[in-house]
Amino acid sequence: MPNSSVLCRLRWFYCIECKAWPEEPIDKNFEASSRVKQLAEPKQTHPDFKPDRPSVYWPEKDPESSQTEASERIKELAKPKERKDKDIREPEWPVSESAKSAKPSERLDALSKPKEYPADYLMPKDTRETASAGGKENKPSQRVTELAKPKRVYEKDYEPEWGAVHPSALKATPTQRVERLSQPKPLPQHYQMVRPAIWQPTEQAMKATPTGRTEQLSKAKKRNALDEDYDGYKVSSAAMNAKATYRLVQLSTPKRVNKRKIAIR
Repeated sequence: MPNSSVLCRLRWFYCIECKAWPEEPIDKNFEASSRVKQLAEPKQTHPDFKPDRPSVYWPEKDPESSQTEASERIKELAKPKERKDKDIREPEWPVSESAKSAKPSERLDALSKPKEYPADYLMPKDTRETASAGGKENKPSQRVTELAKPKRVYEKDYEPEWGAVHPSALKATPTQRVERLSQPKPLPQHYQMVRPAIWQPTEQAMKATPTGRTEQLSKAKKRNALDEDYDGYKVSSAAMNAKATYRLVQLSTPKRVNKRKIAIR
């Protein structure tokens, strides 16, 4: 009786040699183990399995014709929840006498106290602090007085007179480099100005005669697809008598399939 390792080696040998697995077993006296026989048996259905369970969501079945009924538990769960008076609490309710005379425990007293600040904690400083008597009599220095003044940006003394040129600038003479840079950039030699959108054609153009090719290209393209007698699947006689080239015949030939690859798969 061969072992499982021997069978694995035989399978590997046949896969390497690309041979088909034999239909008949190698050892006719081979008997499967009890575990293999157990796995080979078909899966059994559950004893409580009910095929074709009716459902009201299936349109092909009539829900009125079904005889299924809900259980007592489902009917009980389907009822709305009853609200009692104790569940509905008003915003104002009387306090009982026992609650008024109750005394809290030491733990509740400790939890009810506010949180204490650390010993080195400093409270936030007020924005409006009153100056001391010494601070009121103190005199600032000249630098502090200068820094305390607002910045004068929009003052007329600092605004220049637009259009006014300094007298020395009027007498200045520019250098040769400045004069060369001040000149506008010239246009190229063969530059053509932009042609207007509307122009008058010349007399020669008006008397010109178009060629046959120009007249052929100027004709509108026929749309045979819009005609009633147009057949899109009709093959022309020239296409029927056409012969394919050697390259087309070579490309149309199906690709050869390797038998070894098919055996491996």
